[in-house]
Amino acid sequence: MNLPPRRHGFLLGFLLGLLPWLLLGATNGPGRGSPESLFQLGNREVAAGNYTNGLASYSGVATAPRTSAALEYNRGVAWSRLGEEGRALAHWRMAERLDPRNPLVATALRRPGGGGSMPNEEGDLLRGTDRLTLDEWGILALIPTWCWGSLLFLRRWKPAAAVALRGYTLGLGVISLVALGVLGVAVSRRSLGPDALTSNPQTPVRISPLDEARTAFELPAGTPLKTRSFREGWYLVADPRNERSGWVRAQHLTRLPLR
Repeated sequence: MNLPPRRHGFLLGFLLGLLPWLLLGATNGPGRGSPESLFQLGNREVAAGNYTNGLASYSGVATAPRTSAALEYNRGVAWSRLGEEGRALAHWRMAERLDPRNPLVATALRRPGGGGSMPNEEGDLLRGTDRLTLDEWGILALIPTWCWGSLLFLRRWKPAAAVALRGYTLGLGVISLVALGVLGVAVSRRSLGPDALTSNPQTPVRISPLDEARTAFELPAGTPLKTRSFREGWYLVADPRNERSGWVRAQHLTRLPLR
């Protein structure tokens, strides 16, 4: 018995809608060369002591949308085993931004040579905002703000309930404003603080964005910097510890995410 034409159209539309998801699963599956397989291959190489090969595998995964705290931590471990403590610190700082409560990352940063606190962090009362990512602070601010807006709408919709809801509305309004204020502080702290680390030993800082320019000073690997501007492969940077500034090649820096 043939199905009615309408059902044929429904089945055809369902299959056409399902096709992109099937293709996406086939292309992103854990096959050879996929990010997951490269990550596991890198882990095996590092565990076997082949740190250079492990880093090569990790580099195949570490495109900007796919990086993760686990990946950056493992890259830091591999660089540390190769004696490149500055490069290791850069990746551990990246992992800290992505997962600020990760105990392995915290232990790595507390070890001798792990870098400790970023500039201006010691004794900073606002340092507690670093315990959550900006995404998490955003969710914490969104929930009470959404509830507050819902109560305001309900009071308009049912004026008879306005008196009963007044206390709840006021309380949620205060909580929302506090949460939004903390979110603003967290964003401001990350935006104004260091956003890059030197990744090469004795990174030259030049007086102008030219390879032929005189070197104003050099910085050890893992030095936190604040980028000011970008010009043709060069960053104008400032050292927050002493406000010295100059130009650094982009490949000599590791940028920290605003997370």
